[in-house]
Amino acid sequence: MPLEESPFASVLALEDFERFVYVLSVLERYPAQKCADLLGASTQEILETRIRALQHIAEFANGGIPHRQSVSQIGPKLGASAEFVRRAIYEPQCG
Repeated sequence: MPLEESPFASVLALEDFERFVYVLSVLERYPAQKCADLLGASTQEILETRIRALQHIAEFANGGIPHRQSVSQIGPKLGASAEFVRRAIYEPQCG
C-alpha cells in the first residue's frame, strides 16, 4: 500500500519532532508543559510545533498543496470542527 493511502499517512509524513509533539499533545492529549518536559523543549516550542503539525496534516489532507491555514480552516479538512482543533491546540485536558 502506498504511503498516501495509509490511514496514518499524514502523521507519518511529519518530521520526527512534529510527529512526537502531535502524538503526545493531540492524540494522547498531554498538556504542553508535560510534552515539553518529556521532549526536552520549551512550552512555547511545543505550542508552535503542534500548530505547525496540524497545518502540515491539513496540507497533506488537501493533496499536499502547501499553504498557510488558520485554525478555523484546519478542522474541516481533518473531518473535525474548528472548535475541536482549537481545543486540541490550546487546551489539552490530560496530564
